[in-house]
Amino acid sequence: MNRITISILILLTLASIACLETTITAATDRKPTTTNPEPDSGAVYEIPAPQTATQCATVTAIQSLHLRAEPNEKARVVGYLFNGESVTILTNGALWWEISTQQGRGWSRAKYLQAGECSE
Repeated sequence: MNRITISILILLTLASIACLETTITAATDRKPTTTNPEPDSGAVYEIPAPQTATQCATVTAIQSLHLRAEPNEKARVVGYLFNGESVTILTNGALWWEISTQQGRGWSRAKYLQAGECSE
């Protein structure tokens, strides 16, 4: 083997070890659940949910934007949003976002909302 091949093999081995250490560390950070009372008999582990920050959006519609009861063009209108208004994103999908406003909760078209930082 030439020096380049040996160097590549060494780098691949080191990368594999780093990945294995990351996997082991992640597995040991999990906490056992109470579904299996005997920890030595293969405890069931619970993966903690990722922490997400509050996400906000700004209305970019030229005129008013409907706040609807459901993610559907024919759903009942529960309020109106105006250009520049800030809202809190609860669920963001490809076409519809569930949002929270001063008027309450509802759904609006994603193409008229721009995600950004929340202003206090």
